Amino acid sequence: MVQFEKLDQSNIKIETMTEVHSDEIIKLWNQHYSKFTNKYKFISEDWKNDSAFRVFIKDHIKNKDSIIVRYGHEITGYMTYDMFDFHNEKTAFFPIMAHSAKEEYKISLYRIMYSTISQKLVRAGCLNHLFTHFSTDELLKKYLYESGFGLYVVDAFQDVKYHFNKRKNSDFQIRKAQIQDSNDIHELLMEFNEYYRSAPLFLKRDVETHEEVESYITGENNVIFVALKEDKIVGFINVRVSEENDPITLVRTHTGLIDPLGAYIKEEYRQSGLGTQLLNNVFDWCNRKDLKNIHVDFESANQNALQFWPHYFIPVLFSVKRRINNDV
Repeated sequence: MVQFEKLDQSNIKIETMTEVHSDEIIKLWNQHYSKFTNKYKFISEDWKNDSAFRVFIKDHIKNKDSIIVRYGHEITGYMTYDMFDFHNEKTAFFPIMAHSAKEEYKISLYRIMYSTISQKLVRAGCLNHLFTHFSTDELLKKYLYESGFGLYVVDAFQDVKYHFNKRKNSDFQIRKAQIQDSNDIHELLMEFNEYYRSAPLFLKRDVETHEEVESYITGENNVIFVALKEDKIVGFINVRVSEENDPITLVRTHTGLIDPLGAYIKEEYRQSGLGTQLLNNVFDWCNRKDLKNIHVDFESANQNALQFWPHYFIPVLFSVKRRINNDV
């Protein structure tokens, strides 16, 4: 079990977050960010050095539930969240920038902050809680796991110059999708959606229209690679260039995104090396675009994805989910 640090309760004070606290909060975030990302050269230092975090905090000060914790006179932790509907349920989301605490008091402070905010959330009928943390933050991971959270989504990155075994299976032909492939790709996407809905995943993907598929084929900064066997499309992978910074995933502009279609291979052709062949084309395309890194996200319930992507990408962010029993 995770051990809670001993704190003098009389020296703890919880306050509503205001702009007055911004500089100290930014300092906490920078320390937190550096500790867990300094070994990853593909994770941008800009997330702590530019104005992105200050803008993030300024936006969240409007949330009156945003809090800071003082231990003595020092701000030692902060926590905020976003609220939205997730699968038709009111959900509180604590993205990676939304929380931090001094390492020496970390778990005790997280317990104080989450207890304070979650009490208000549950009273307001918000029973879904999503929390993102760095994958290497073992202490926080353990605390959240013991608090009833389970892994839901993984955000992973890789340097575009990364070299891996580029084995090829001559049974398949890989090429860029053409406009006449759109119906076949859309048919595979329908199969992909059914795969997501089936046991043991029980997940739901957004359904792309034919027009959206065609735009991914013809767009300048996106591409779909298809795999063919005997002239029949049996798999695909989609990659595009990010056009904006995303503080939720830590993706910067000019990053390769395996999104929004992702990747899918018909069941009978999995474990054949076809996924690696498709991925080869993604890395080659991103290199030609002079991108620095590539990002992919996937649900942990998708066991095929969980076994495939970490062979080539490094998990950086874990998003965990807790569903409070509705009879409380």
